[in-house]
Amino acid sequence: MQLLRLLVLRADAAGRLGDDATAASALARAAALRLAARERESVRDDLERLRELRD
Repeated sequence: MQLLRLLVLRADAAGRLGDDATAASALARAAALRLAARERESVRDDLERLRELRD
């Protein structure tokens, strides 16, 4: 769960700085993480931000 949060933050920061390659890499890594239902509930806001950044 912490890794997901960190990757989403990294992608967001990289995107704001214009580093598209780092943003894309962090987004791909975050999206590939497998989380249990309980974990997904715990990071619901981070998953929503991940969706926003990927769009």
